[in-house]
Amino acid sequence: MKLPHILMIAAYCTFLFWLSSGPVSAPASVQFDGMDKVAHMCAYGLLAGLVFYGLRQSGRPWTPRAMLWFPVLFVALYGGSDEFHQYFIPSRSCDVVDWLADVTGAFGVASLLVLLFRRPVQEPLASPGE
Repeated sequence: MKLPHILMIAAYCTFLFWLSSGPVSAPASVQFDGMDKVAHMCAYGLLAGLVFYGLRQSGRPWTPRAMLWFPVLFVALYGGSDEFHQYFIPSRSCDVVDWLADVTGAFGVASLLVLLFRRPVQEPLASPGE
């Protein structure tokens, strides 16, 4: 993976760590049951997308299986470490269901991206006069 992509992923992981270091609440007008889990799925789905993008831009010939499972594994490990971190934050809790939401979001996004990019980009056909 190229350095700019590594830095982008590290910056986003730092942002997630900062978010999980204190209380985060949405305005009452937009809250609904399960909103926390949807937020986890979106936040960690985006992280999986960043990892997928970094792998895709690396120039290496990754298999579709690796392009699916590497981002999911990365999110599972990072999300697990973040839940463990929250165990030590008084206003937060360590919740395995949050971790499952993280992994579910990562799997959904990585699966969708693998399906969207399963075919290599083809060069346009040359014009008849070329």
